[in-house]
Amino acid sequence: MSSADRRRGVGLGYTTIYDLHPNQRGMHPGPGGTHTFWIDGVLYADSLPEGLYDLDPIDTDMSKDERARVERRHQARQAYAYIPHDARHPAGARRYRGPAAQPARVRCPNNSISMRAPQSLPTTSCNRGQECGCGRTITLHDTDYPDMRMPFQHGTLAWEASYHRRPGIESVFADLKQNRLHVHRGYFRGFGISRYTLLVDSLSQH
Repeated sequence: MSSADRRRGVGLGYTTIYDLHPNQRGMHPGPGGTHTFWIDGVLYADSLPEGLYDLDPIDTDMSKDERARVERRHQARQAYAYIPHDARHPAGARRYRGPAAQPARVRCPNNSISMRAPQSLPTTSCNRGQECGCGRTITLHDTDYPDMRMPFQHGTLAWEASYHRRPGIESVFADLKQNRLHVHRGYFRGFGISRYTLLVDSLSQH
């Protein structure tokens, strides 16, 4: 899908879920002066630990244990991501809040309120008094990496479940058209009393 198609889709009120080509993946600088960067279409604060930069995506061939291990790492990375702060504006802009903005998902020394959060949240390695990207609110536009951005972090179980809705829907259509029924344009074929039940129900609506 092209960037133009993606922007048109967003304007029509729907979002796309798709796989990323290896050439699309990787890190890119975030908006200037914000101490952020993009990874696979998601904006992260620069406090993200280096060990969470490059993660394997969930794969259908993975064992159950391996899938669980990879998903835990993706969830750990998600804590440092920028997430929507309000609804999308008609012009295509939307505000996103950093990981230490309330309600905090990480504890950052530069955000005293976030340090009051439970110890179970990760504590960043930011130096007190030095600017970081943890507690910012940033406005992003539809034109910011439109061919990569999705509502789910790429490679997670949530992404996989949404991405594979298409094969599921196509399987239902195949069952309707050929495998189980024979529903075609203009008519459908059925067996037994079920077809008469459908006919009566349809006539009762008119």
